Amino acid sequence: MWRWSGYRRFVRADGVSRAIFVPRVRCSGCRITDALLPAFVLSGRVDVAETIGAVIEAVVVVGARGVRPAAGEVDVAHTTARGWVGHLPVGRTGDYEA
Repeated sequence: MWRWSGYRRFVRADGVSRAIFVPRVRCSGCRITDALLPAFVLSGRVDVAETIGAVIEAVVVVGARGVRPAAGEVDVAHTTARGWVGHLPVGRTGDYEA
């Protein structure tokens, strides 16, 4: 694989949006390109993985709080946090561990 190009993408951490550069690489064999996301960025999400994980852990694993208090703790909209939790399998909270 060799570097092909890249693009700017915004990520939000601690309530502040920042632009990052995401490099693209091209396979020399099949000539397909792929974006190389940093470990702290999730595909299709503006918020960093640490923020999303904190909300999911507070709501699903600990289970002591609802989505609103967990979202308020990490300073994101409760509707955004509800979307993260809503994408998890329903009724399987016992399968998750802290």
